[in-house]
Amino acid sequence: MAEKLYTTQELADSIGVSRSTIYRFLKVNQIQPVEINGRSKLYSKDTLKQARRELLLPSTNKKTTLATEAKHLDQLQQQLELINEQLREKDRQIAELHQLIDHQQKLTLSATKQLNDLLALQETDPDAIKIAAAEVQRQLPENSQAQQILYPTQGVSYKTTNAISTEEKKPKKRGFFSWFRRNKRS
Repeated sequence: MAEKLYTTQELADSIGVSRSTIYRFLKVNQIQPVEINGRSKLYSKDTLKQARRELLLPSTNKKTTLATEAKHLDQLQQQLELINEQLREKDRQIAELHQLIDHQQKLTLSATKQLNDLLALQETDPDAIKIAAAEVQRQLPENSQAQQILYPTQGVSYKTTNAISTEEKKPKKRGFFSWFRRNKRS
């Protein structure tokens, strides 16, 4: 009795895959039909077993794909951990900056209150202002805005004041044609 031969449709039905999958399998593995009966290509039982083995069981390609995906997943998890760590650091920095801003606002409010008290004291008792100003200066950080308001000339160098006075002596800039007009008038 002759061995049973299978068409591509029968191979696909017995394995449970589509006909295009069988065609792809036959082409990749370069399997030739045992017999051609008209337009039908017939394949042996060995081809059916080989197709069943490779299409239903995980192949080495699938294993390498899974390994590659696992590596990619690990890399993504590491990136996620790094991003989460950076986010926590940014949150910490923002909280720290909020604390610094609050502290600076409190200092500014205190300095403003003391400055207003000094201005009120200056109106009532001019001699007491020197004592209060020394106290405020001692409490203020160096180069603060309030200190610059109280003592505007402090920290201004001779060069700075000299540069201001020399700028006033510079001749006024004139346009190109104004030189000709001046020369005609002379």
